[in-house]
Amino acid sequence: MTREGYNKSRVSEESGMSIADYLNLIKSRWYWFLLSVMLCLAGAVLYLQATPKIYERTAQIMIKEDAKQGNTGLDEMAVLSELNFFSPKSNVNNEVELLQSKRMRQEVVRRLNLSTKYMIKSGLKTVELYRNSPVTISFPDSEEGESFSFTLNVISPEEVELTTFTQSGKELPDMSVQAHMSDTTDTPVGRIVIFPTLYNPEEYLNIPIYVTKSGLNRTAESLKINASADKTNTVITLSLMDNVPERAEDILNTLIAVYNEDNIIYKNQIVEKASAFIKEHLDVIERELEAVDRDISEYRSENMATDIQASTEIFMSESSTYNKQIFELQNQLSIAEFIKEYLTNPANNNNLIPSNSGIDNSPVESQISDYNGMMLKRARLIENGSEKSPAVIELSNASIAMKQSIIRSIDNLIVVLNLQIKGLKHREEQTNINIAGVPKKEQEMIPIKRRLDTQEELYLYLLKKRIENELAGAVTVSNFRIVNEADGSVFPISPKSRMVLLAALIAGLLIPFAVFWLNELLYTGIRGPKDITDNLTVPFLGSVPFNRQKKKSKKDVLSSALIVKDNSRDYISEAFRVIRSNMDFMTAKNNAKVIMTTSFNTGSGKSFVSLNLAMSFALTNKKVIIVDLDLRKAFISACVESPKTGVSAYLSGISSNPDELIVKEWLNPNLDILPVGKFPPNPAELLLSDRFKELISILQERYDYV
Repeated sequence: MTREGYNKSRVSEESGMSIADYLNLIKSRWYWFLLSVMLCLAGAVLYLQATPKIYERTAQIMIKEDAKQGNTGLDEMAVLSELNFFSPKSNVNNEVELLQSKRMRQEVVRRLNLSTKYMIKSGLKTVELYRNSPVTISFPDSEEGESFSFTLNVISPEEVELTTFTQSGKELPDMSVQAHMSDTTDTPVGRIVIFPTLYNPEEYLNIPIYVTKSGLNRTAESLKINASADKTNTVITLSLMDNVPERAEDILNTLIAVYNEDNIIYKNQIVEKASAFIKEHLDVIERELEAVDRDISEYRSENMATDIQASTEIFMSESSTYNKQIFELQNQLSIAEFIKEYLTNPANNNNLIPSNSGIDNSPVESQISDYNGMMLKRARLIENGSEKSPAVIELSNASIAMKQSIIRSIDNLIVVLNLQIKGLKHREEQTNINIAGVPKKEQEMIPIKRRLDTQEELYLYLLKKRIENELAGAVTVSNFRIVNEADGSVFPISPKSRMVLLAALIAGLLIPFAVFWLNELLYTGIRGPKDITDNLTVPFLGSVPFNRQKKKSKKDVLSSALIVKDNSRDYISEAFRVIRSNMDFMTAKNNAKVIMTTSFNTGSGKSFVSLNLAMSFALTNKKVIIVDLDLRKAFISACVESPKTGVSAYLSGISSNPDELIVKEWLNPNLDILPVGKFPPNPAELLLSDRFKELISILQERYDYV
């Protein structure tokens, strides 16, 4: 007999279960698949209802690189780099780190007041009131690091109730506080002031609003702003995911504004330091020029000095050449001495060194530029941390070493300049010997005039630089341009409704299939003929489909178990006819007449098979008797209303004539039944007795099949 659910399926002789068997299994249990799909879809809908939607917003800015040498175009940054000789160099990767810095995020949190959140329950999920809250709350006594929460209930447009206070995750004693709009109210978490907004508070009557204030650092750390630079250009992409798209846009746009202001502040600081340096040295040169002017005036007044005579023009031309060279070297020497004096002044230890100062020595200029870059980096680190941080200390030590290196380089430069000046002066003295006709007074005035020319040249040079610096400060702009402001799709990136529903549908189909597949994989019963033929060597006669009939009483069950009848053409009757034919073919040689039906457990179909197989033989005009040897249940005996005498009486010796015990011609003239009779106390011993063998021998002589 086959397992339930396979009564109409074809069983493959080559394999245990064919594809058709699986399809029939699914078809017969379609309601489980439908129930599983409905439950999974319901779970997916609940998940979508309870999970906040996440949106992504992106913005793009383009960093303007410093103008390269030899650039003759009208690029804005190239013009600024020529005017602002202290302009810091931009690096895209550095700007990415600056945009992601904690200091920037903290300033964004302060400006947008992101530390305070207003939330309400809407269905299965919590909805945040970012721009449409009916009230806004300020905390005059609260510090930036404090965190607490409470529940706000709008009683009327002018009054609210505050309950369920918690501070730092701990619940405070339960109490209720009544507060009026725009008034300062004392609460367990400090004084608060509640302000109404443009949204009508009456719309939120009887709707609890959960107010949460988080610490500044914690809120700033929760802002997962991603900044990435394109490798092929200088465009930085800023992205942020949030369940409130408007807030994500405000955060990115505010971050760009804070970055712009910070950049301009740094540039203005550089301009101010350069302006102070130039002003200080201009004051010194002005005092020296006044002293030279007084010396010249006094000398001419005392000595009545005149101009150089035409007769000395040839010699003076040569002398002028030397003077010019000496002047240039002395100019270099003066600037070098000024820078050395600036470097050795303790008041300027943490200040920038003037670069592009006119020293004709590229290594020195390069060292000064590197030193300034190091000092700017140190200033930024101090702003983000403290002077005692390891990074700042390391930079300070490195800057001191570099400063000493610059001083040594300038000292070497001064020595070289002095040697060159000394050589030129020696040549000048040889030339002056040839100027015999030059008045002595004029010769005495040359050093004074030289001093005047040197100071005037340096004075004009610094005036020019001051104008350039002031112009650079007046036109200070940020080093970036906004490519795209914060924007994004109106569709959330998570959760994806279609993907969740599709996954739920697939899971709803796979779960029952997997359960059924595992059930079939672990099933140890008989699925079809192949399970028998592959594991046993006994002949296989056939298979009988499962009978699904449902009856109310025991008698009805037993009587309705007889399926094979005269002219019956159902598939169960045909199965018994196939078994009958196979048995006739198998017993043709040995003339077997006794057929025993047995099984390991009750309810497996012994009575059903015995009744229908006996009827199948009886319909072929074979004399058949059914001997009910179930001495404990006697199901077949119940079909003939369980007579009081039967096979138990014969086996126990109470009766010696089997004919007295047989029920003749039951449902068919060729079919008899030998019932159990009374249930004996020792059925096993009776079946092992010699009288049982005698009974079988007697019945074999009278019937074709027993």
